[in-house]
Amino acid sequence: MILAGKVSSVVAALPVLLPRIEHAGRFAASRDVSFHAHPGAELVLVTEGACQCATGIGGLRLPGRAGTLFVQPANAPHDQRNLKFTRTNYVVFFAPIAQFDTTARTIQVPGGDPIRIWMEQICDLSAGNDPAAGRMAGALLFACLERLNELEHRWQIRDALPPSLARAVAQIETAPAVPFHARELACRAGLSVSHMNMLFRKHLGCSPLRYLQERRLSRARTLLLGPYARVNEVAAACGYADTNYFVRLFTRQSGVSPGTWRREQEKFSLATGKV
Repeated sequence: MILAGKVSSVVAALPVLLPRIEHAGRFAASRDVSFHAHPGAELVLVTEGACQCATGIGGLRLPGRAGTLFVQPANAPHDQRNLKFTRTNYVVFFAPIAQFDTTARTIQVPGGDPIRIWMEQICDLSAGNDPAAGRMAGALLFACLERLNELEHRWQIRDALPPSLARAVAQIETAPAVPFHARELACRAGLSVSHMNMLFRKHLGCSPLRYLQERRLSRARTLLLGPYARVNEVAAACGYADTNYFVRLFTRQSGVSPGTWRREQEKFSLATGKV
């Protein structure tokens, strides 16, 4: 168990690890943005409209639409050609190389992903000169970078799968709470049910249903970390109408019931000072 004093020392040192925001803001117009560069790297999230951005690499121009996030390296000239009225949130920052790859590219941020909210909040918190707000903005940017790393890692794994299997996996991960119908999932992936089952077992080591259950129970553990949702509400949010069935599945995988698991996490948080 980590001693509370050590945890306090780590927490006190955390601001050193946070990315430093140079500036952040919003753009909303039909006009183009001419070539420019920043001393820090930049994230540009398109929230409305459509555009194309040059990356300064051999004239490469990348398209963007709502949900597209452009990564622009430090000191790299880039522009933004808007195909219609376009809104973006942007943040220029400095961060350790190991924390985030700032190579020029686009990342598609799914609808409803917390990155979309965090980018808005970073813009709000960066509007003034409040040091406390600046630290909170840095913490939110750190969360954004970690989330982007997670999304890209997940997509790299998916890209290594056969295209038809990747489509099935994407269907599950996009809407894990939707009722499972093997025939419908296979049809959308362009597979027969038997071929889909074979691909899941060969490449992922489990059946489609087992894969779905793993994603649902992972989501359940995240929700149970909060004190507000009841177990039956967590079950429903994860796609289980039958709370008793959810409890049996959770207990089988975790070794304890959802309620016991939540209490254990609360005790651990109090013991380590993570409150």
